[in-house]
Amino acid sequence: MSYQIAVFLHLLAAFTWIGGTLFLIMVLVPLTRQGDGPPGATAQLLEQAARKFRPVAWSAILVLVVSGLFIATDHFDTSVKEFFEADTRFVKVLQMKVGMVIIVVALSAVHDFVLGPSLVSQNGGPARDWRASCTSLGPRPQSSGRAGQSQSAAHPRDRGNGRHANARVAGVILNLAPI
Repeated sequence: MSYQIAVFLHLLAAFTWIGGTLFLIMVLVPLTRQGDGPPGATAQLLEQAARKFRPVAWSAILVLVVSGLFIATDHFDTSVKEFFEADTRFVKVLQMKVGMVIIVVALSAVHDFVLGPSLVSQNGGPARDWRASCTSLGPRPQSSGRAGQSQSAAHPRDRGNGRHANARVAGVILNLAPI
């Protein structure tokens, strides 16, 4: 019975983490790129949603790690010694999976606790920061002025002053990793 509970919690945590991340990336980031509404309003929505989701995401990661360790040690009888010394196909797959978990957790930590805060402090505030990072790489909406003239030509970050290089990098990371 404990195995079924651990698998249920493991799957629930995976669905929560991946589903929330996909919602942020596939719904809120494109909404922010469109720039509909008052300046910075959609960026603030993205920032608030990301801040609210961060504890949920890290809790889900914790549940994934703990339940995964329980399943590996209890159900599959894998000891720490076997994990490092055994040469079976199962242990090799488990080692690769643990390696990928370490990489994903490290990238998420860098994204949430290093890049995000440094980007906010460099650009003078969260709303401006998120707007810059979300729109710096994607296509911009056409202006309501002349047909075919993009708003991007008049924006200071498009003049090559180098000040928004970090925002462009963060835009790539924002599209690839959880917030």
